[in-house]
Amino acid sequence: MAAVKVNITGEGHIPLGPEVLARVYMRAGDEVEIEPVARGVLLVKSMTLVQEEARLAQISRKMVHIRDSLATAEGLTLSEVLLAAQYDLIDPEQGYWWSEEWQAGEREVEEERETEQVEAFESVDALLADLHSQ
Repeated sequence: MAAVKVNITGEGHIPLGPEVLARVYMRAGDEVEIEPVARGVLLVKSMTLVQEEARLAQISRKMVHIRDSLATAEGLTLSEVLLAAQYDLIDPEQGYWWSEEWQAGEREVEEERETEQVEAFESVDALLADLHSQ
């Protein structure tokens, strides 16, 4: 998801608008936690334990689908990656791999494999020789 730039109002409000809220699974009236991070702040939607458990279950199902089917699996959103890392479902340093952006690339590779748009080489030297011959 692309970053959204807004100005904080004189009353201290951060106007996000319904489109942005929908993209981050929030709605007017939701409670958020503000956590300082290295480059600013992180807004985290506050959840009850039941809501958080349901969200973790949904994330776990998405992760299983990613493992089972790179060709069709949808990646995790940033908030899902952060929650999964917080609960040790994934290594925080490997969070990028689970993201939708990375998974879109994985789907592209799988499609190229299925349509035989890739070529295998016996060695690096064979690959380089092929590249130099073109």
